[in-house]
Amino acid sequence: MTNQKENQEVEHQKYTREQLEKERAHRREKLWKIFSWAGTLLVAITGGTVALKTDPPQEYKSWWWLWGTIIASVVILLAYASLWIKQNLSILDTVQKSIDDCDQKLGIESVLPKKNPKFGYIAALFMLAAAAIVACLINL
Repeated sequence: MTNQKENQEVEHQKYTREQLEKERAHRREKLWKIFSWAGTLLVAITGGTVALKTDPPQEYKSWWWLWGTIIASVVILLAYASLWIKQNLSILDTVQKSIDDCDQKLGIESVLPKKNPKFGYIAALFMLAAAAIVACLINL
């Protein structure tokens, strides 16, 4: 009877770990999609700004409201994407801790590094946003 109960517990842990792996894959894919979406918009804003400034009309200097609107949009996009990424990273951390618990119960040794890298999605988005803002501010 105890052996059957132990087998059920092991099967339950395996099933739980499998579901957590699916959630981890979903969160990683979602993180990439958020980064890709925001990064594409920031690159497009930078490119559009550079294109507008390449051959500007005479009233170019009076477009301060346009550049202000674009800069505000960049800041809002960066803040929104960063919050969305942080939320998903937090969920991903929780999922990873649960996977680690399952691995420990199943006797699986962890191969993931204990420390997270210092550079990531938010830092890359910050640099893209800075480039967009600089493109707006140059030659004003």
